[in-house]
Amino acid sequence: ATDSEEEISIEEVEDVEECFGPFCAVEEPHVHIAKAHKTSLPCDKKLRVALVALFATMGSMLFGLDIGYIGPIIESKSFKHDVERMDTGNISSETEGLIVSLFSIGAIFTAFPVISSYFVDEWGRKLSIMLGSLVFIVGSVIQLSCQEEKQLLVGRFVSGMAIGLLSAVIVLYQSELAPASMRGALSTLYQLGITFGILLAAFIDQLLVERDEGWRVVMGAICVPALLLLVGMVCLPRSPRWLVQKDRRKDALRVLLTIRSEEE
Repeated sequence: ATDSEEEISIEEVEDVEECFGPFCAVEEPHVHIAKAHKTSLPCDKKLRVALVALFATMGSMLFGLDIGYIGPIIESKSFKHDVERMDTGNISSETEGLIVSLFSIGAIFTAFPVISSYFVDEWGRKLSIMLGSLVFIVGSVIQLSCQEEKQLLVGRFVSGMAIGLLSAVIVLYQSELAPASMRGALSTLYQLGITFGILLAAFIDQLLVERDEGWRVVMGAICVPALLLLVGMVCLPRSPRWLVQKDRRKDALRVLLTIRSEEE
């Protein structure tokens, strides 16, 4: 090869390295292995992060509970008698569709980026989860105390608003607290919470829904995890990323020291 060809090839290599950085640089693998071992997270901090993420999963469990419990309630005799004033026959498909869909409409409303981003960015991840839990309790109380269809529909919409906000913030909170090595696994807890909530709702319906005013008891029972989440979040840390965004770097460092290795 000529000198000019060598110069061109060197320049091309430098351009590629400049664009792609560490992805094309040839380095000795043992250097990265040493760094990985050096910054590995202690077991107690791994456990702390996992427990925080698992506790926050109750927010997605509320989603599953609401998906799972409403169908058997609509078909129950006591609900038809108390709310629809029906002793025989079935609720019209239009009414059933409205009862179910208003929950989804409420969820779409607060999950819409303009709405959810306001709470997530201004209130923070922690307070947004607490607000979502509180709104869910309010919506459930409106439903369980209803004597007519209109009040039930309002409660369905309010509960949906809570789930829309929680859906936007739960995974974000989990991922921002988790180290990179655990982030993928802990983020899957959101979907696990939904499916477990559906299963739990079916179990609660099976036990209670056919009793006199059993549908009210079911709606009260699903408030329990929302109440636990509301109270428990008081003790959990704020997202360090949000604290940095708000120029609260010292607070962010205090949180990071409880969930990251000192080397990180």
